[in-house]
Amino acid sequence: MKKLSTSIGHVVVVLGIVWTLSNAAFASNIMPSFSTVTPTPNPSGWGEAGAVLGIDFYSLDKIDGFQGRDNVLEVNVPAAASEPSPSLLQTVGGEHAVIGGVGSQLEAYLWVPGGLDSWETNTGPDGTVDTDMLGIMPLDQLDPTDLYSYFPAIGFSNESGVGTFKVWDASRTSPTDPTPNYSCGYPGEPTCWVNLDGNATDRGGSTVPNAPVRYDAWNKLSIDFPQPLVDINGDTTFYITYSVNDMPVYTAIMDILGLYNPSVVSSTYGFTAAQMRGLYLGSDYTANWANVDEPASLTLATIGLCLMGINRLRRNQINAT
Repeated sequence: MKKLSTSIGHVVVVLGIVWTLSNAAFASNIMPSFSTVTPTPNPSGWGEAGAVLGIDFYSLDKIDGFQGRDNVLEVNVPAAASEPSPSLLQTVGGEHAVIGGVGSQLEAYLWVPGGLDSWETNTGPDGTVDTDMLGIMPLDQLDPTDLYSYFPAIGFSNESGVGTFKVWDASRTSPTDPTPNYSCGYPGEPTCWVNLDGNATDRGGSTVPNAPVRYDAWNKLSIDFPQPLVDINGDTTFYITYSVNDMPVYTAIMDILGLYNPSVVSSTYGFTAAQMRGLYLGSDYTANWANVDEPASLTLATIGLCLMGINRLRRNQINAT
């Protein structure tokens, strides 16, 4: 009986940990449900209304029963824009309004094809592909005269020839030079995308870890706006943390243009919209995104597994007596 009680105690402890973690995740993830997507523009849900970065046109759809998931968001990217794009980024997709300050998170699953349809190189059936999840964090909440915004983003691309995850860091000179000068991403300047292939370095000089791509599988991508760091002098640093399949892989310091007022940021600053996008690259392709499982559902599944384990232990104990 003592052995049974001890085993049950271990199960209860594990269950308590899972419950705590899952509720914490439920409270922080603010990604809207893709169930609101319709084949036609839907400004009240996922649509092009109010797109900050000038997404070229609405090209979203929703499918059910795709690779084991329902309410899957399709970002359909044609080979070229039907008309000159107003966006310097030449993107297609849609956005949804969100509200989330410090402690909030945007996360979603991206299906990365493998096998015959693999995105592992840009010579596959879909050719060159590039899709990402982006958060919009306008700075006009700090000062109405400032028109800047911060756009943390994470996604997948095989533009270099080999598939890799990537993150956006506007507070560096270029993907190969992490020295901050805030020109990265402006017209005529290098891109702010940093490939997570093990070749980049962060602003501290450390190598950015490689984030392996799981092909023919769902990959979870996350953008976190965690609590700020306060040093011994009382100076506050805000930052964005990117994760791939629950592994933190990159930290971007949010000191772009020196426009941050810590006393204001901590109370009002945060995500105002989420965007799911694809880049025009000369070939037709479709990017499929899905919401992360609601932690409550995961917790119920865990409870069921724990109860099954308890019942099995109880039966074993009875059979042994």
